[in-house]
Amino acid sequence: MNEPATEPDEATGYQSGLPGVLGTIDVAISKVEAVILASGVILMALNTCINVIARFGFGKGLFFSGEINRILIIMITFAGLGYAARHGRHIRMSACPPFMTRCRWPEEKP
Repeated sequence: MNEPATEPDEATGYQSGLPGVLGTIDVAISKVEAVILASGVILMALNTCINVIARFGFGKGLFFSGEINRILIIMITFAGLGYAARHGRHIRMSACPPFMTRCRWPEEKP
């Protein structure tokens, strides 16, 4: 379970390439994003579990559970976007290109 870190930022934390105060702000924003992501996922899981227990145990779910999860999804999405861009972990769409080799754009006529 204690495997060595494979990425440089996993072992030492995020290090900004920006100079001076901007680098400090960048590192602080990175830490805030990580906290938002972790707490958002945990809060969403807790909210969903509590809602399911309330619905099946007491016959009534939390009336605001859906809205909280929607807000948390939006928060996680935007914090995750910054986190992925900062750490270079974008999602690659590699499933479609093999199927697109036969597709050709019509040639432009001068």
